[in-house]
Amino acid sequence: MANVAHSGLTGADLHEPKAIAAAAANKVYVSDGAGSGTWQKITSAQQDASANAFGAGLYHVRDVQATGVAGQALTRATWNTCRLNTEATDEITSSALASNQISLPAGTYFVDALIPVYGTGAATGADLSVRAKCRIQNITAGTTLVEGQSLHIGYLIPEISSTVFNTLNPTVRGRFTLSGTATIEFQVYPDGASLTYTGGKALSVGSEIYADVLIFKVA
Repeated sequence: MANVAHSGLTGADLHEPKAIAAAAANKVYVSDGAGSGTWQKITSAQQDASANAFGAGLYHVRDVQATGVAGQALTRATWNTCRLNTEATDEITSSALASNQISLPAGTYFVDALIPVYGTGAATGADLSVRAKCRIQNITAGTTLVEGQSLHIGYLIPEISSTVFNTLNPTVRGRFTLSGTATIEFQVYPDGASLTYTGGKALSVGSEIYADVLIFKVA
């Protein structure tokens, strides 16, 4: 039989991959970087992640109040635990919400959260600005997982006494990995010395929805 380059084979002359005869169903060949490899099974989680990491691994929680109920009271110049009381979607096995904290299993996550800050006050010649930022805290490990951006809005009232109010919508977005089951907490830091802060002003149209947190398990 004449020698034929493998690249020149066609049709029925093409052979199956190495060790296919002993490979179980639903496995793929994974190289080991040393000239060989093994047949390995793809898990359902890997299949879901490769198809769409955001398709079926969402944990969506919110701060939902009755109509007319304002957002939570916030203390200036300190990290406040964000109030979260309602699970809107739960597609992550072993996730749970209790006492404003979220328990998540080991894995890699992408988070997109919005935590409003509403400041109001009356003063003359005062800096009536609202400054705020958010973060995700790993309560189990005592570490910060993701920090949000710093935001600032406001103005100076030089001569008149006037009630003012401003709303900021700080967000925290990013990816983090948990090596084991952990409790996390969303926190908000409001600042601006002349104002009183809450987590939002009621609109009195349907339910009042304030903090809104989307957590996707991507691996």
